[in-house]
Amino acid sequence: MPFPGFDRLVLSHVELQAVMRELRYASWRTALSSVFGIYLLTDTRDGKQYVGKADGEESIRQRWSLYATNGHGGNVDLRGLDPSSFRFSLLRVFDPATPTRDINAAESHFKDALATRQHGLYRNYGCRTNQSPEHKQSSNEHWCDRREDEGRLPLPA
Repeated sequence: MPFPGFDRLVLSHVELQAVMRELRYASWRTALSSVFGIYLLTDTRDGKQYVGKADGEESIRQRWSLYATNGHGGNVDLRGLDPSSFRFSLLRVFDPATPTRDINAAESHFKDALATRQHGLYRNYGCRTNQSPEHKQSSNEHWCDRREDEGRLPLPA
């Protein structure tokens, strides 16, 4: 089955599982392995959204494989939700050579534009700007999503 293109990709959780395991979607997995990006997860039951990113060591394929496997992708905020109502789409793709700060800025932009910090699938509403010394280059970076493997948490008040 030919890959429809990044701009046309909208998948239910069941479809995502098929893309990640079935031979007929091999070209899709190749395409998703070639890019980093910003993605949107929408819970179709209530319309709440989650903006996430794949960067660093994780391509979109690697990131979405986690969602296909366990439904929450390691995000603490998504645990306990029924992934059968999730819809996955890409908001923007990046070449893997793109600096992390640019991907972080795009993620922050989409979180602002879609108001997911205030109304999204995050338990830690009222996220704070990251001011930690190791993130001087991206001092406007917001930490709203928490994955168990990264330990992201909002900064204390």
